[in-house]
Amino acid sequence: MRSCFVLLLCWLAFKAEAGCSADTKGNTDYPTSRITLQKRTLQEFYYYRADHYAIVVEPATLVRKLEERIRPRAKGASSPAQRLLKDIRDGLPAGNSKDLFVLLLKDALYLVDMELLLADILESGQATVIDAWELPNYGERFVPATQLTRIKRGAYRSREFCTPDGNLLLRVTDAIE
Repeated sequence: MRSCFVLLLCWLAFKAEAGCSADTKGNTDYPTSRITLQKRTLQEFYYYRADHYAIVVEPATLVRKLEERIRPRAKGASSPAQRLLKDIRDGLPAGNSKDLFVLLLKDALYLVDMELLLADILESGQATVIDAWELPNYGERFVPATQLTRIKRGAYRSREFCTPDGNLLLRVTDAIE
């Protein structure tokens, strides 16, 4: 009995952390917006796995958005974002797909820049999100939109992207001032 209670508490703690700040109707204490996503199949693309979803991005969009993130930064020493850009350019997929997680295995410092980059791309609506649990149902596998919630708690600012049914897709910390 005690072990069942412990398992229940662990499951509840996981569900509380893994969920979205807003409910499925969009009710939240923070500003939200709905972003329509692309629904298309690409010949060559990068993808990032987030739970049972894949965030799919065209290589040109990935490079352009990363260049935009790097531009305002100071020149000089090689930052993780600059190294990430070089690795993406060196390994552009030719007629196929490429998992962005492979780059994280090469350099774990890429994680923050990569998640912020993906958040920027999702926010601009320039990504396709595929639900792997819906793959047998081809028409239903594309997630039509994401709900963006901007969270600000004191000095903490973040963005949270959720699917229409309330599943957390991506959460990034933008600043801790």
